[in-house]
Amino acid sequence: MPPPRHTSYEYSCVCGAGFTQAQHLTRHKTDCSTSKEIAQRAFEKGQKHKHKPPAKRKRTESTGGNASSSYRSLSVASSRSQMSVDAGEQDDVQMGLNEDNDFDFPEAPPPSSSPPFEFFDMASSPAPPEPAVEPSKRIRKPTAKRRMALEDALPEGPGPIDARPEPPRAVSPVRNILLRLPRLVRTVANSFGVSRLYINTPTHIPDADIALPDMVADHASDKKNSQKSEKSVLEMISPYPNVSAFRFGNWFWNGSYKKSKEERDELINVMLGRDFDVEDLRGVNFNKIDADLANDPEGTGESDNGWSTSTLTIKVPVATKITKASRRKKANADRAAQVHDEVDTEMESIGGKKFAIPGFRHRKLMHILKSSIEGNSDQAKQYHWHPFEQYWQPPDEEQSPERMYNEIYSSPTFVKADRELQESPRESGCDLPRVIAAIMLWSDATHVAQFGQAKLWPIYLYLGNLSKYAHCKPSEHTGHQAAYLPTLPDHVQSFIRKFATGATDPLMAHCRRELFHEAWKVLLDEDFIHAYLHGVIMDCADGIRRRVYPRIFTYSADYPEKVLIATIRDKGGCPCPRCLIPKQYLPGLGTTSDTKLRTEQLRSDTTQRRGKIIQARDFIYNKGYVVNSKNIDNLLKEESYVPTENAFSSRLGEVDDEFNFFTLLVVDLLHEFELGVWKALLTHLIRILHTQGEDTVMEFNDRQVPVFGRSTIRSFPHNVADLKKLAARDFEDILQCAIPCFEGLLPSPHNETVLDLLFISAYWHGLGKLRMHTNSSLEVLDIITIAFGQKLRDFAEETCKNFDTVETDKEYQARKRAEVRRESRSGRDGDEESGTSSGKRSHRFNLMTPKLHFLGDYVAQIRALGTTDSFTSQIGELQHRTIKAWNERSSKNNAVPQIVNMDVRESAHRRMEADLRDRDNDTPVTTADIDALMSGNHHHIAKDESPATRHHVGDWLEEHHGDPAFKNFLPRLKAHILARIRGIQFTGDEPIFEPEELDNIVLQNNYIYEHKTASFNYTTYDLRRDQDTLNPTGPALRRYVMIPSYEDANDNGSHPFWYTRVLGVFHINVYYRGSNKKRKFQFLIVRWFGEEPGWLGGARHLRLDKKSYAPVT
Repeated sequence: MPPPRHTSYEYSCVCGAGFTQAQHLTRHKTDCSTSKEIAQRAFEKGQKHKHKPPAKRKRTESTGGNASSSYRSLSVASSRSQMSVDAGEQDDVQMGLNEDNDFDFPEAPPPSSSPPFEFFDMASSPAPPEPAVEPSKRIRKPTAKRRMALEDALPEGPGPIDARPEPPRAVSPVRNILLRLPRLVRTVANSFGVSRLYINTPTHIPDADIALPDMVADHASDKKNSQKSEKSVLEMISPYPNVSAFRFGNWFWNGSYKKSKEERDELINVMLGRDFDVEDLRGVNFNKIDADLANDPEGTGESDNGWSTSTLTIKVPVATKITKASRRKKANADRAAQVHDEVDTEMESIGGKKFAIPGFRHRKLMHILKSSIEGNSDQAKQYHWHPFEQYWQPPDEEQSPERMYNEIYSSPTFVKADRELQESPRESGCDLPRVIAAIMLWSDATHVAQFGQAKLWPIYLYLGNLSKYAHCKPSEHTGHQAAYLPTLPDHVQSFIRKFATGATDPLMAHCRRELFHEAWKVLLDEDFIHAYLHGVIMDCADGIRRRVYPRIFTYSADYPEKVLIATIRDKGGCPCPRCLIPKQYLPGLGTTSDTKLRTEQLRSDTTQRRGKIIQARDFIYNKGYVVNSKNIDNLLKEESYVPTENAFSSRLGEVDDEFNFFTLLVVDLLHEFELGVWKALLTHLIRILHTQGEDTVMEFNDRQVPVFGRSTIRSFPHNVADLKKLAARDFEDILQCAIPCFEGLLPSPHNETVLDLLFISAYWHGLGKLRMHTNSSLEVLDIITIAFGQKLRDFAEETCKNFDTVETDKEYQARKRAEVRRESRSGRDGDEESGTSSGKRSHRFNLMTPKLHFLGDYVAQIRALGTTDSFTSQIGELQHRTIKAWNERSSKNNAVPQIVNMDVRESAHRRMEADLRDRDNDTPVTTADIDALMSGNHHHIAKDESPATRHHVGDWLEEHHGDPAFKNFLPRLKAHILARIRGIQFTGDEPIFEPEELDNIVLQNNYIYEHKTASFNYTTYDLRRDQDTLNPTGPALRRYVMIPSYEDANDNGSHPFWYTRVLGVFHINVYYRGSNKKRKFQFLIVRWFGEEPGWLGGARHLRLDKKSYAPVT
C-alpha cells in the first residue's frame, strides 16, 4: 500500500471531490449528480417513515452530559476519497444506518451567507461552523471565581488522560467496507479549557509534565540532561586527554564568535574552575584534537559524522542539427563505449554533454534522523510521536469547543498522515508502534561576506515532532545542516563554448535547475526511500522502540527558490507554485473568481505533467532543440513548467502515487508580505509623498514613534523615506507605526484611503502572524484578506492614478548602476555619461505580483499545517547567523569543509559539556530576569531603600505642586492601600473611605521609595510565560500601558481596554491601626487616558483609538 498523501481537505463531497471552504462544497453540490442521487434516496425513504412516531430520546451515559449538545464527525474511506459529514444526535438530525443498512446522507447545511463586506467589531462576530472533527464532550465552563484566578494563571501542559472511554467515531460506509474504528482518547481539560483528542492511547506525552522554565518565551539557557551518562570522565571528553584541555577547547569553540567582556569573564570562570589545572594544557595538541572531533563517531552512533562529498553531473544541452549522419555516428560511439566502458550512454546524447561539479558536501537524511531521534539529548525526549487534535472551550458555555491550530504535530495534515499510516498493512512480523518523523526543510542562498560575492547555500532540516518554540531559537540547536548546495562554476561558460557559440541566459537557468535537482536526487537516496516505504526501527530517547517513517511536510524558501523547487518558470504565465492561476488574475485577491481558481486549479504531479517533461527533454537532448525553443514552449508554457526532471517527483512520486511535491511549498510571511507586499506598498506611498514636495517627506521622517516592549517595536533608522539598510523586522515595525505617521500628509479623500489601507494591512499582518489560531480567528483572517484585496485595488485605481509618481533616489541609482554593468559586459565603454543621461522614470503601483496572490492561501495553509511561525523562512534566516559566524572563523578558501567541521566540533562539545554537567549535578546559569519568570511571580520591583531611592512625602509633593496627576495624592494613596489591606477587589472606581479610616494608615518615617523599572510576568495568548518591563524615567521610555477594562461588555459604548501612562514605580512601608508590624506595598502612579470626544476608532471604523488625558477629579 502506498504511503499516505500529504494533502487534506476540510470539506468533502460524497462523490470524492475535496474542498478547503464550505462555500465551494455548496457550489459543487448544485451540479453533483452523485450528491443529488443520494439526497433523492434519502428523501424517498424519509417519505416512507414520516408517519411513524418519533423515537424516544436516549441518554448517552458516555458523553458525560446531555447527548443532544454533543457532536461527532462521521468519516468513511471509500475507494475514491475520504468523505466527512458533521452529525448531531439522532433526534436532531435523522442520520444513521436505516433498516436496509443504507446510509442516508442529508444535505450539508449551507454556509453562512455574508453581506457585501463591511467592517465591524470582530470580537462580536459569530463563530464559524466547525470543520470536520469536533469533540464529543463539552468541557465544563470555569466559574467566575475560577476565571478571576485565571487572569494571571501560569502556563501548563495538557491534562491527564480521561479515564472514561471516549466513544469511537461512527463511520458511515456507502458500500460494504470493513473498517477499523479507532479508540479515541481525550485528555482532561486544563485550567485554560484546552483539551486534546488522540486517535489511540499515546505511548508518551512529552509535555504532560512540562516545567515552567520550558514554557518561558525567548528562554535560551541550556537545559540539563535528565539521563545520567554511565561513561567515565575521560570517555565523555575523548579525544581530550583531561578536563582542563576540554574546558579550554569548549570555551574556544562554543563561546561567542566575537570576544566580549562576557567572554572574558567566561574564560576567567574556566580557569578558576575546581577541575581546571593550567599545567594540564602543556603538550596538548589541540589541532589534532580538532581533527579527531571533526569525525565525532560518538555523536551519531555510526563510524563517521555523516558528512560526505559527492560529485554532481549534469547534462548541458548543446543545440546541434540532427541528421542521419550524426545519428549514425552517435550509435557507433555508443557501441564502442559499451565495449570499452568509456562513457555512460544514458548520460551522453547528441544534444547533451556531461559536466561535473565536484565538492557537494551533504549528510544522509537518515543519518540525521537517526542521530536526532536516538540521541540522549533533552530535545530527543520531547518529540511528539502521536498527533492529536486540540480544542478550546470558550468561557460561554453556549458555545461549542473550537479547534486550535498551532504546532505541526497537532495539524490536520499530520493527523491524517498518521491515521493513514496506522490503517496501512504492517511490516511482516513487526508489531512495534509506527510513527511519523515530520521533516521540515529550509534552504536559501545567503551572502557571507560584507565585500565581494562569496555566498553559501545551505539546506536545513528540522523535525516537526519538536515544538516550534524550540525551532525559532538558534541557541537550542534544533536545526540540522543537511547539505551545502553548489553553484555553477565560472568555467561552465568555457565548457559550453567548446560545443556552441555561447551560454544564453535560458541555457544557464536550465543548468542551474538541473544542478539543484541533481543535488536533491543524491539526498533522496535509497536508504531514505526504503525508510519512506517500510520505516526504520529506532530506539527513541524516551526508551520506546518504534518503527519510524519519514515524511516531508514543508519546504520553506523565498519565491525564486520556490520556482526552482517546483520546476516552474520564474514569474511565468502561471507564476504560483501551488495553483495554475493565470498572471493577469493575480490582482484579484479575495474575489470569488480568485477563490475559485486557487481551489479548483491546484497544481498536481500528474502522469500527464511528467509525460510533458519527458517529451520536452527528448526534444532538447535527443533532437537538439534549445531550451527556449517554440517546440518546448508549446509543450510547457501554458502551465509555466520547465524541462527539468523534478527530484521529488522522480524519487518520491515514483513510489507514492499520492505524493504531490507542490503541497510542500508553504507560504512565507517574511518574504511574501513583510519584504514583499508591504515593502512595495510602503515604497509607493513614499513616492506619492515626494510628489507633495520635500517638506512633506521631511515631516514624515520627523514624526517619531517610541519603541514598544522589549522586541515588539525596536528602534529603526530615523530617515524612513530613504529605505536604506532596512531588515525585515524594520519593515514590520514601520507597519505598526505607520498610521499616525502618514495621517494628514495627503489631501482628502486620498488621506482616508491610505489610512484605511494601512489599518487593514496592519490588521492582516497581525492575524497572519499569530502563534495560535482557532476557527473563529481564521474566519476573521479570511474576512480581512478579502478586505485587504479590495482596499489595495481601490488604492491602485482611485489614489495612485491621481499622482504622477517616479522612481525614488534609491531606485534610480540602482537602475543606473545596473545599466553601467550591462554596458560593460556587452563591451561598450559604460562611461558615466551613458549611465546617468536619462532622468527618473515613471513608476506605477504594481498589483501583478505573485506575492500578493499568495496572501489568499494563508487561511487554508494554517488550517492544514498550523500557524505560520512553524514554517516561516525566518527560522532559516536565523540559522544563517551561525554559518556566517563560522565563515568568519574559516580561512575563506574553500570554506564549506571548514564550516562542516566546526558544526561537528560544536555538537561534540555540547554533548560533552552536558554529560559533565549532569555528572556534577550542576544547574545551568540563568539571568535574573529568567529566574523571575520561572518563579511564577506576577511582577518584580526592586527592594532598595537606599537614600538614592528615598523621598520624604511632604518635600516630594511640594516638588510636584500644581501637577494635576498629584492632586489629592496622599488621601488617594491611603485609600488605595486601605482597600488592599481589606481585600477589596478593584472594579474600576477608586474606593471611598471616611477620613477617620484613612488616618489608620501611617507611612513609616513619611518615606516613599522610587525605582527605575518594574517587570511584569504574564501568560501570553499562546500559553507561554513572558515578561514586560516599565521604565517611566529612563532614556528608553517604556511607560504606556493598556489593561483589560472593567466596563460592561454588553454596553454598546464600552471599550475592551483602558490606557494609561505610568509616571513612577514606588514602594512604601506602612503601619495599620497602631500595629508595630510594618507592611510593604508596591504601586505605580499613573495618569489615565480617556476617550477623545467625537472620535470613532477600532476595526469598525478602520482607525486607531485616540486618547487624551482624563480630567482629574
